[in-house]
Amino acid sequence: MADIISYAQTMFDTFDQRPFNRVDSLLFSYLAYVHYHGPLSTLDLPEFTGKASSAPAQDPSDSPAPDKANPGSFFRRIRQKLPWHKADPGQQKEQIPDDSENFLDLRQIMLAENFPAMFGDETEGNNYRRALEAICQSPRYRGIQIGYYLQNQTEAHNEEQQFGAVTFLLPDGTEYLSFRGTEASLVGWKEDFEMTYHKVIPSQNEALAYLTAVAGKSGRPLRLGGHSKGGNMAVYAAANASQAIQARILGVYSHDGPGFWPDFYQQPGWQAIKDKEDKTCPEFSLIGQLLYPEPDYSLVACSVSGINQHYCLNWLVEEGDFKPGSRIDSKAQAMADSIRTWTKGIPVDKRQSIVNHVYAALRASGYDNINELTGNFSQAWPKIRDAIKKTDPDERSMIYTAVKDLMGVLLPSMIGTLIPSFTGSGKTDSNKTQTA
Repeated sequence: MADIISYAQTMFDTFDQRPFNRVDSLLFSYLAYVHYHGPLSTLDLPEFTGKASSAPAQDPSDSPAPDKANPGSFFRRIRQKLPWHKADPGQQKEQIPDDSENFLDLRQIMLAENFPAMFGDETEGNNYRRALEAICQSPRYRGIQIGYYLQNQTEAHNEEQQFGAVTFLLPDGTEYLSFRGTEASLVGWKEDFEMTYHKVIPSQNEALAYLTAVAGKSGRPLRLGGHSKGGNMAVYAAANASQAIQARILGVYSHDGPGFWPDFYQQPGWQAIKDKEDKTCPEFSLIGQLLYPEPDYSLVACSVSGINQHYCLNWLVEEGDFKPGSRIDSKAQAMADSIRTWTKGIPVDKRQSIVNHVYAALRASGYDNINELTGNFSQAWPKIRDAIKKTDPDERSMIYTAVKDLMGVLLPSMIGTLIPSFTGSGKTDSNKTQTA
């Protein structure tokens, strides 16, 4: 059964013959994870504050006048940098600029001297290379161009942020804005869970700023998408864009992206773009079920089971579309329900404290990467356990439970042996084996 790379290697229909679809979207969402190297254009965005917000997002048209001291006016300051100062980029058709010089043929960066920086020696790097080579060689994608590459990682106000985005100029004359999702780093995973106590996280604000800036560079039709957190950012940006930009958006794609708080779905911006969204999730969807997922989404069959279904290359493709899944896995649904119950029953400040302590405990392992952590968990666990023992006794059992639940999803076959039962005092159950 094919995956998205096989699809790119064998799908020869042009966009005239077979219009852009959600498999194309996942392919370009996957390519947002690449750390590109070469003479790509970027965006001159103002310094990002890294500050999240606990208040619901506003529609840009309802925002107050620009205020440099107010992070909420961030995207307003972006607009001031566009070719028509303070003007709505979608309302100045007579001044639409030509930004063709900001795009490169993708083949121009597929050079051997760029490969070490772009791909490294890891298996995933080889997969990125295979995907990009397939796109460069395919009659469906031949001549595709790339630009406005941006990546950022900051820590400010005790909040972590990872943001990455890139724009592809497709042969059909449309632009696909691809937002990078959660990478394997602990920082990326922490930002996902910041959504449990912030209505707006830093990367969502930056996604809106990115969309506003890119839209102001041309008058082309737009598509937005992303995998994991990237899908959430694409939906957030589209829902909070100006009406003029929304009118240019042809589709918004969220591939197992987290949901939103209930009030998000009541906003006029969401109502304006909801019929343009296409959300897809694997049967074992945990990230895609975080918070309150969109009411309509399609399930995709995968080549593996468990949490690894979240990985893009495990989604099955047949006859030019995803192979349909049957139902959400009961274990994934139970954990998503548990997280929602947790967010309802614990005050916001307590949620933030617990997430921060879970993150600190995992960092105490000495690993910054989820894959490294799970691959060496028997050595990492004693350090994590000791860090948990140093936390506030009132929160300790909740922190432990959160760590156990998370690692139970990532290491289902080992978790009972590796993490014995744990009391609020920090003692383990003497009747169970403890791994030192």
